[in-house]
Amino acid sequence: MPSFDPLSGGSPLVSGGYPPPFEGRRGLTFSVARPDEAGMRQLSSRLGRFSIVALTVLVASACSVGGRTAAAGHRLIRVNERDFQITVAPTYVPAGDVELVVRNQGPDTHELIIVRSRARLPLRRDGLTVDERALDAVTVASLDGAGPGAVRRKRLHRAPGRYELFCNMAGHFMAGMRGELVVD
Repeated sequence: MPSFDPLSGGSPLVSGGYPPPFEGRRGLTFSVARPDEAGMRQLSSRLGRFSIVALTVLVASACSVGGRTAAAGHRLIRVNERDFQITVAPTYVPAGDVELVVRNQGPDTHELIIVRSRARLPLRRDGLTVDERALDAVTVASLDGAGPGAVRRKRLHRAPGRYELFCNMAGHFMAGMRGELVVD
């Protein structure tokens, strides 16, 4: 004898104890999920969540690639200053317009001087700082000293070559506050 399900309006249950599919409004057919279908729905749900996560990661990575290019076609170069080092990212860029974003992450004031690379930078008589006057012909840019937490920006046009970036505050250059940028 077939059993009846009171929730389905008294319709008989098919084998396995599940009501038969029924037709709803607008011709749509509905049925109760069976255990094997529930597993597929759970798998489908997991795939859906994975797809959303993968899409989010893809979009975020596309945005981060775009973050390397500043407004108006300028290539973005990040320069971090801290006691006693300078990091430059990226270290290789194509020739053309660039925008430097210089962050002082150290506890002291730091400046930034950018020169076309030479074999050795000339030192002043004190032996601790670079002789900036001797570098006038190869100096590309200079940013005045800024305190801890300061962020400065500078737009430049770079010709191919090697550039040295350094802080020339008393003893900072000799302590290792220098970095290099290569423009192809």
